[in-house]
Amino acid sequence: MLMDKRKASLVTKVIALIVALAFVSSMVVWIIPFIRQEKTSPANGEAQRYHEEAVYRLEQVLSKDPKNLPALIELGNLHFDYRNYPQAIAAYQKALELDPDNGDVRTDMGIAYFYSGDPDRAIGEFNTVIEANPQHAIAYLNLGVVYAETGRKEEAIKAWEKYLELEPEGAYADFVKEELAKVKKAGE
Repeated sequence: MLMDKRKASLVTKVIALIVALAFVSSMVVWIIPFIRQEKTSPANGEAQRYHEEAVYRLEQVLSKDPKNLPALIELGNLHFDYRNYPQAIAAYQKALELDPDNGDVRTDMGIAYFYSGDPDRAIGEFNTVIEANPQHAIAYLNLGVVYAETGRKEEAIKAWEKYLELEPEGAYADFVKEELAKVKKAGE
């Protein structure tokens, strides 16, 4: 009986950690830090072991409860963080089957599509988010980045201006203002 309580306590702690990480992860814009970085694998060693252990534990949770939304989201986020974009997309798709209106997950999946070499699919995901929630500023932010990176400057300007309209003092407002200035100057 004591072992069962310990296992239950561990599972409860893991789930609480997953929920907390999913909440924090969903609040972060993932595309900006990676836009100008080369796509390389993260450092090996301890960080890689942590990643593998976290993925293993999440997969254990999901083997017992495949509809565990926070676990699916966190699994997607872990794969995303380690630039395993196809696995991230697969986890996000499963999460969206359970919660199709989750704009944060759909936005993260759009970013993963972009890094997988499918900017059109990324744009489609961002537009789906915006259609469902025209106030989703982060979708506009990322839409602008993808448009800019694919040479669609006028569309990037519109998306970024909408972001600034929604969040004029937002966390990424300075970044967007700088990018807007660059794009507008290049278009002169």
